Amino acid sequence: MKRHLATACVSFQILGYSIASTATSLGEYIVYERDPDAPRVSVQVCLPNRTAFFDAISVDVTEMPENVDDLQVRKLFHSARQMAPVDASTAKAGQRVYQSIREWRAPTTNTEYPQPGITAGTTYHHGEVWSDNKEFALLFDATERDQPVYYLFTNARSKDIVAFHVTLAVMRSGTGEQTKTFWFRAPNGIVRGSYTNWIAPASEETVGRGPSVTALLTHGNEMPRYEVGENAPRARFSLMSLKDDIASSKRVLRARYAAQLERAKVGRPYAPTEGVMFVADRRDRIPPCNE
Repeated sequence: MKRHLATACVSFQILGYSIASTATSLGEYIVYERDPDAPRVSVQVCLPNRTAFFDAISVDVTEMPENVDDLQVRKLFHSARQMAPVDASTAKAGQRVYQSIREWRAPTTNTEYPQPGITAGTTYHHGEVWSDNKEFALLFDATERDQPVYYLFTNARSKDIVAFHVTLAVMRSGTGEQTKTFWFRAPNGIVRGSYTNWIAPASEETVGRGPSVTALLTHGNEMPRYEVGENAPRARFSLMSLKDDIASSKRVLRARYAAQLERAKVGRPYAPTEGVMFVADRRDRIPPCNE
């Protein structure tokens, strides 16, 4: 008997090949899952009709450990919240270490997406298990035309993926914002070291139109094809190991924590939920997603 597993989360979808072809032995999957060097699919999502701007800043990371862990961070922020606001100019004298990062500029117009993250997820089939997860894809960068780009590391092999999905509010002519879930086909030729071209969604789900697409997919059904409206997001894909993803994240973590901690010490907003977001220095140029 097949087991069906659906976990509550976000939507972002890519249709794979026939569902039967994605099935693999559970034992093989477990071996793969334990290998930090195995290639996994990473996804970038672009919102073509929105904008995001960043300001380059230099952060004093002297007092933040290089390999800071979550427990240390919690202790540092707890101490900062218990203290009265202090004058940031009273930093300790001596040799200082600085790191360059970028700070997201809070939205000021209707064309700027007001969230530091979007809901995204993946539908899988491995072994006899069908599953769907939903996560929070964080603001990662912007294209050369200042279109916001979000990042999701799926931690999955391309052959196990049935679909990727993203759920967000989009502007529609005459009706304003509407919340939709967009499903994407998995492109051929996903490789390590570079991303595919931007692709459009294969289907757009509207609540109440019919059975949940997630429920259909996690019970072995095919993807329904619904018309995709204007201002739909675009997605592109690459392969990356878990080890590479962790290393990439660590490059910015120290500076991000240091910047947030300094804000906390002086009583300023410092969290994404408060409209504050820090991202890595730009390394690669990202092409526009509406060409």
